[in-house]
Amino acid sequence: MDKKENKPIVSRPLGDADKLSDADSSDRASNSKGQRRRRKKKPSTTTPSWERQVSSANSKEGNSLAWIIGGSFIGLIVVAIGAWIVMDNVSPNEQDGRNRSKLSGGDEKNSFQLDSGVKLTPEEQKEQKEIEESVNTKQDVLAESQKVVEAFLTSDEAEDLHALVRTPEVTVPRMQKWYASHEWVAPGAKEIGYGGGVTVKGVMASMPVRLNDYSVKHIVVERTSKGYLVDWESWVGWGEVDWAELFKQRPTELVEMRVICAMDSYYNRIFKDDSKWLAVRMEYPNADRSIYGYIDRKTTTLTSLLGDLKDGRAMPVTIKIRYPKDSVADNQVYIEEYIQSGWVRPPEDGMVTPKPHE
Repeated sequence: MDKKENKPIVSRPLGDADKLSDADSSDRASNSKGQRRRRKKKPSTTTPSWERQVSSANSKEGNSLAWIIGGSFIGLIVVAIGAWIVMDNVSPNEQDGRNRSKLSGGDEKNSFQLDSGVKLTPEEQKEQKEIEESVNTKQDVLAESQKVVEAFLTSDEAEDLHALVRTPEVTVPRMQKWYASHEWVAPGAKEIGYGGGVTVKGVMASMPVRLNDYSVKHIVVERTSKGYLVDWESWVGWGEVDWAELFKQRPTELVEMRVICAMDSYYNRIFKDDSKWLAVRMEYPNADRSIYGYIDRKTTTLTSLLGDLKDGRAMPVTIKIRYPKDSVADNQVYIEEYIQSGWVRPPEDGMVTPKPHE
């Protein structure tokens, strides 16, 4: 029989494998010959290797997490300080837009200025100056005419308007005749220059006004030697004959009327030949009926009127009309003279017109 090779016994700590094999060792010991008493081993006080490895890993993970959190916090602080430095060096104008124009305040009157550092071409400088002058002019007109316009819109009596209208020697007689059949009711003024839409052309200016009934209407003023005065004719749509009276009186002499015109295709009675006549529909604000005016196609004095109406849109005009003799229709007239586009009477010939503000 071969001799078994004797191997040295190496001591090692008790691990799980040793603990788990205790039951098997007991079984083998009971079955072997010459049973020997097993000495009870004392519990090992040495920490198992696997426990030491886990504790070490947990310690490393904890240290790594602490470094990550700490580094992130420091990074956020650095970013915040950098952002604060950048924002502190940016001026409010740069934050709002470096190239944006702005209205300046203080003692300057609504002049437009560009932020420093922006260079303009000569054309842009000219345009900028024109814009600035236009804004200043409109603001001047609004400020200087506001008192007169407010007085006009809030006067209790029609006679109070006489001192507020332009060319009183022409306008006041018209007003007296007008208000003999039209009751004056002050419309009131909630806002003058409503929406900022002031239009200036020479010595004339137009602005929207918001009335007490919240409707919006344009009023026109003229700069005169006595200050700004109201163009009354355009405000009421004055005509030499009241619109309702035209249908009754049927005047055969020329009368000046302020109407709204548009091209039409109504041909009837003595104006049924469309090869000879051009039809124009005429209306008046808040009126129920229209009147049709006719232009002789051979005439050359109304070319400008036809040119203004050729695009088909309705527009306010000042014209002179008359009825045919022995007219059988109360709504058909001749259009004989085109005074102007719009209802505002131009400055009188021979009258001294004050120069615009320097």
